[in-house]
Amino acid sequence: MIDNLGNVRYGGIYKITNLINSKSYVGQTIKNLNTRKSQHKNVAKNDSKNNHLYSAINIYGWKNFSFELIAYADSEEDLDNKEKYWIKFYNLTDRLYGYNKSVGGRSHSMIDIDKCISLFKDGWTITDIAKKFKYDRSNLLYRLKSSIPVDEYNLYIEEINKKKKEKIFIRCFKKNIKIEDILPYIEKAISFKDIAKELGCSRSCIQNRLKEYYKDDYDSFSYKYRYRGRKHKSVKIQIDINKVIQLRKENKTFEEIAKQFNCSRDVISERLKQALNEYEYLKISDNKFKSKKFKITEENIDEQN
Repeated sequence: MIDNLGNVRYGGIYKITNLINSKSYVGQTIKNLNTRKSQHKNVAKNDSKNNHLYSAINIYGWKNFSFELIAYADSEEDLDNKEKYWIKFYNLTDRLYGYNKSVGGRSHSMIDIDKCISLFKDGWTITDIAKKFKYDRSNLLYRLKSSIPVDEYNLYIEEINKKKKEKIFIRCFKKNIKIEDILPYIEKAISFKDIAKELGCSRSCIQNRLKEYYKDDYDSFSYKYRYRGRKHKSVKIQIDINKVIQLRKENKTFEEIAKQFNCSRDVISERLKQALNEYEYLKISDNKFKSKKFKITEENIDEQN
């Protein structure tokens, strides 16, 4: 890495900031800053599970994040120490202020990446490899993605998913679960989870049998079944949005508000989504909601009503 004066440096510390809520993420890199920025963008598009930063990028959009270099380092140890310092300085492991899940330092440098790649190619899942060697799953995932070409990585993931499905099918056949056993429960609008309990199998087993039965129409069936009757019930319930907002300012939970209106938490959430813009809804639905810092635009609510 080259600094502003043209000197060669070992690496640098960068900071990603959410321009809407001011939360930040601090990381380290020995690569060009633009390369590291592109890596973050690609990972956010392909895999945002269990990662606060990538989930936020997908919600707010990359245009609402700034990316800056805040320090240089001259060795691996210096890089680790500076990353830890800046994460602690900004208090970024606290969900109120940042997206960092650890205190920093290259814990992934302990990963035997060659051994992990070998197991991954043999069909081991990332979760199983992480458990075997007691690695952090997110660090292992990043190392594998950066060490294996994208096309090759996706191919191995497809093969692993196929093996998973085969195992589920074998379990289903062993228990002798047939579609004829499932359909009577579907007619009664019983949830997949409860059907699985009744038949003594997994929820995935129920889903796979229904996929075989409905084929290309499964997605449509699944969506309608999941939200069966919800819209009809929620339309009848009269909810005063201004009162809901006032109750949230009084630090009432969604469950407590739902009890007052004699409806489900989902109905309250649905009505708020209709009445507020995306940013306002995210703020008011946050468990760590700060009523003093939050202002609702009355015009927005009047327009929706």
